[in-house]
Amino acid sequence: MRLPLGVFLLIGICAILGAADPPPTVPQSVWAVDGTRPLPERMKAHLKGITSVVLHHTESPNQPPAMEKARLVGVQRFHIEEKGWGDIAYHYLIGPSGTIYEGRDWRLQGDSGTSYDLDGRLLICLVGSFTEQLPEAATMQSMIALVAAKLHEHGLKSADVVTHRMVAATDCPGDALQTWFDTAGRGVIEQAYEGQPWKFTPSANAVERAPMAEAPPLDSGAVFLEIPSLAKAPAGTPEGQIIKNQRVRSPDGAAEFAVIVVRWTGSETVADRRIRWALSEGESITTQELDGAVDAEGNVIERYAVTGSGDSYIRYFKGSSPADHAAPGYSILWELLVRSPEAHEFWKPAYEAFKAKVDLSGLK
Repeated sequence: MRLPLGVFLLIGICAILGAADPPPTVPQSVWAVDGTRPLPERMKAHLKGITSVVLHHTESPNQPPAMEKARLVGVQRFHIEEKGWGDIAYHYLIGPSGTIYEGRDWRLQGDSGTSYDLDGRLLICLVGSFTEQLPEAATMQSMIALVAAKLHEHGLKSADVVTHRMVAATDCPGDALQTWFDTAGRGVIEQAYEGQPWKFTPSANAVERAPMAEAPPLDSGAVFLEIPSLAKAPAGTPEGQIIKNQRVRSPDGAAEFAVIVVRWTGSETVADRRIRWALSEGESITTQELDGAVDAEGNVIERYAVTGSGDSYIRYFKGSSPADHAAPGYSILWELLVRSPEAHEFWKPAYEAFKAKVDLSGLK
């Protein structure tokens, strides 16, 4: 059953009045009609009830509200089919429209690509990437109202709200959202929790990022953040044959460099050696330099450029694999992701340095 838009407008009213009633949510049975069926056997229950609320972002490209349901279906499919989890990792997700979607049953522990104890954690995720910008005002209002309601529901306090990076080694939920949480956020959540009038003010929580005069070298310490790789070796690849799978983000968040190298024994076909990098919802090919660069499932197997909705970023891939499948060899896939043409020119020398540091001398 589709909920009327007017129901969701109540979220904004609750935000202004500071109402303590839980905001309306869309059940998974409604938004995930075309989604992947959850697998209960892969999940386990919380052992000690809900003890904290953890804020996340999907880090997927920011897209218009009309695409948010399709994005959720894609995230759920990725989590179940690619990550091997039992359901979408989060208990609640909030789209750019401000609509709150129910994810995994809150009585079951969530999942994460990072290492931290998920028992007792209620995971709330904002759909989009919030490193450079804050979410839409409607999203923030819904998040604040939802968090306040869940604190009351589970007998918690505002001090029990944390962000993903506060409990694990990650940059989630993005620099902009983290800055808001560290400055105004916890206070606003406390006001909502106490039932006091509150309002999210975007202009008061803007993140000022000073432009970099020049790109720092790769060996300049912790400025280049190691982040999870998106590239996948073919199914069944032995762990020992994955020589390298590395992904780093530039200090200003404007570029990412990645490489995956897979060794082969000579018994596989050329098709078996292709490293795959699946297109996400909202991504499309803008330049294709080689025939057959993408297979029937939309997986990257050769070289091309891809852009997200609204030209939010550009990816440049270059892959290669041995032409003679009877001989030993290796496959390699490089990636340069940039947020703008200016970022491409700015970070290209550092990307070339990144490639030069990858030791391929022992591969024949």
